[in-house]
Amino acid sequence: MDGDFLKRLRQYAQERHIPVMREKTADLLKKCLLKVNPKKILEVGTSVGFSGILSLSVTDARLVSIEINEDIFLQAARNFKEAGLYDRARLILGDCYQTLMMIDASFDFIILDGPKGHMKELTELVFPMLNYGGVIFVDNIYFHDKVKAQGFIPHKHRTIVANMRKFLDYIASNDSMKVEIYNIDDGVAVIEKIKNE
Repeated sequence: MDGDFLKRLRQYAQERHIPVMREKTADLLKKCLLKVNPKKILEVGTSVGFSGILSLSVTDARLVSIEINEDIFLQAARNFKEAGLYDRARLILGDCYQTLMMIDASFDFIILDGPKGHMKELTELVFPMLNYGGVIFVDNIYFHDKVKAQGFIPHKHRTIVANMRKFLDYIASNDSMKVEIYNIDDGVAVIEKIKNE
């Protein structure tokens, strides 16, 4: 893959106001992937394919990635093809909950970038699919720093903030998980499976 491809993809997304993983977070993802050296990766939230393409470019893994937005899904498929990685990616258009219920597979690495208000439920759903020693990588855990904020939270964000706080409490108190929180960009949680539930 052309080394500048991800830079061009980031620029493409930014020009169209499509959120993609920030640079420090992408560097952390790369380090985690190199440490785990996964063979099978699951991604919830393909977007334009940035993190999936990054993941396949630093590992020899195969990727299953789920996206609900059809226009973005089609763009992601084009991007994987252009990057020369389409043959190692299984891209699924659909609702993540319905799709995850139908996936009968285990994974070494899971990237969770699905609906922020449902991160606890999503983690509970994918954790049994994660192999022992595997990692769940969760970006934007602070939801534009609102999760860390004290005092008044605007009504339109209140449910998401409350649910993200529940998610953080859940992973902090789960003895099947070893959790590291990184205060970079908008916050990252790296969850390692240290025992089977």
